[in-house]
Amino acid sequence: MEALDKVRIRLQKEYGYNSKEYRMLKNKKNVTLLRKYSNDIEWFTYTKRYKNGHMADILRYDLREELLNINKELKQAYILKELFFDTVKHLEYLDAEEELKEWINVCKDSKIEEFEEASKTIENWLPYIVNSFIDERFSNGFTEGLNNKIKVIKRIAFGYKNFDFFRLRTMYILNGKISGISKKCRNRKK
Repeated sequence: MEALDKVRIRLQKEYGYNSKEYRMLKNKKNVTLLRKYSNDIEWFTYTKRYKNGHMADILRYDLREELLNINKELKQAYILKELFFDTVKHLEYLDAEEELKEWINVCKDSKIEEFEEASKTIENWLPYIVNSFIDERFSNGFTEGLNNKIKVIKRIAFGYKNFDFFRLRTMYILNGKISGISKKCRNRKK
């Protein structure tokens, strides 16, 4: 999604500020660039858009097609994004490495700089990404939650000058008690 967004921003800058294409590409959370088969989006319902000097009812599907027809590179980037999500959604552990390598090669052949960069990142982390398909019940949600909590602790305190105290404070909040305090740290608290 980030690579597609970077393509959108680059193309937006290429068009003039007052152009129709610029205005269409300007909307960052443009529903038309989201997942094609998303259940969250009712593609065949009407939405109001400003068109030809007045408000008009336009199908979201038609809006997406109009946006993708602005530039061949944008359409190709959208297809690469859809291909990646479809690949990841239906992968099994045994096929994961081969399928992802195939997607990486397609990205490199596309000559779209943003997707070449994204494919290099996936290629660098490929063994770890493939291992994530072993058992989909596991996630790093707990770890991400702890990281978020630590950042909140730091932000609320407007930073800490003393790392030992920051560590103690974090452990106290996360564990609910202080355990394993060294003599040095105990003396500092007094």
